[in-house]
Amino acid sequence: MLILLMYPIITRIIGIEAFGMVILANTFSGLSSIVINYGTNQSGVRDVATYVNETNKLNKVVSSTIWVRTIIFILYLILIFLLQWANIRYYQFILLSSPIVLAEVLNPLFIFLGTEKLKVYNIANLISKALVILAVLAFIKGINDSEWVNFIIGAASTLAYALLLAYVMIKYKLTLHIPNKEEILKIGKDNFFLTANNISVHLQQSLMIFSLAKWGNPFWLGAYSICDKVIGSSRILIISVSNAIYPKAAQLYKENINSWKAYKIKMGKLIALMFLTLSLSLFIMPEF
Repeated sequence: MLILLMYPIITRIIGIEAFGMVILANTFSGLSSIVINYGTNQSGVRDVATYVNETNKLNKVVSSTIWVRTIIFILYLILIFLLQWANIRYYQFILLSSPIVLAEVLNPLFIFLGTEKLKVYNIANLISKALVILAVLAFIKGINDSEWVNFIIGAASTLAYALLLAYVMIKYKLTLHIPNKEEILKIGKDNFFLTANNISVHLQQSLMIFSLAKWGNPFWLGAYSICDKVIGSSRILIISVSNAIYPKAAQLYKENINSWKAYKIKMGKLIALMFLTLSLSLFIMPEF
C-alpha cells in the first residue's frame, strides 16, 4: 500500500505516458512472477504450517520451493534474452524490470505465513518500500529515467527478501540443498492447475493493460494504469486476508476435517461481507 502513495509522485516526475510504460513492464513482471512462484506461496504455506516442528521435512519444503523458482527464473532469463530481437518498443522497460522477478525467487513469505510470524517480514518490507520512495525521489529526474523505476523497486525487494531468507534459514537451522528429481516433479504436477488459475486471475485485470499497449496509445495506457493500481491495491487486501487465515486453515484440516469445514464457512461469510462493503464504497465514493 505504501508503494501506491508513490505513483502520483512518479507520474508528476516522468509524465502519464511514461508512467503507463512503467506499469506495463511492472504488470509483465508481475505475471512472470506468478509463473516463477508456481503456486508455492500457497502450497508452501500449507507445507510449512504442517512441518514447522519437523526440521528435516521443513528443509525439504524450503529447498524444493527455492529450486523450482530458480529453474523457472532461468527459463525467464532465456525468454528475455530472445525478446531483444522481437522489436518490442518497451523492451528496455521489461529488461530493467527483471529484478522484480528475481525478488520472487527469493521471497520467503510462504515461510513467514506458515509459521504465523510476520512481524520481521512486515518491518523489512516496510523499510524496503520506504527506501524505494527515497531512491525514486533521488535518482528519477524526468522521463529519460523512467526505465529505471521498476529496477529500483525490484532491487530493493531483492535485497530485502535475500536478507529475510537468510534470517529464516539461520533461525530454523535450514540448509539449501539440491532436491531430487521426484520432489521437483511433485511440485510441477501438484501446482500446475493452481498456477494456471493464478495466471487467469491476474489476466482478469492485467489483460486490458496489455491490450492498450498493443492497440491503444501511451496516454490511454497511463490513464488506465492509474485506475488499475487503485483496484489492484484493493484486491491485494483480499490476498492479505487469505494469507492471514490460510495457516490456521491448513492446521485445522490436518487435525479435524469438521472443524476445518466450520472455519471455512465462517471465514467465507466474513470475507464476503467485508469485501462487498468495500466494493460498494469504491462504487459510490467517486461521486463525492
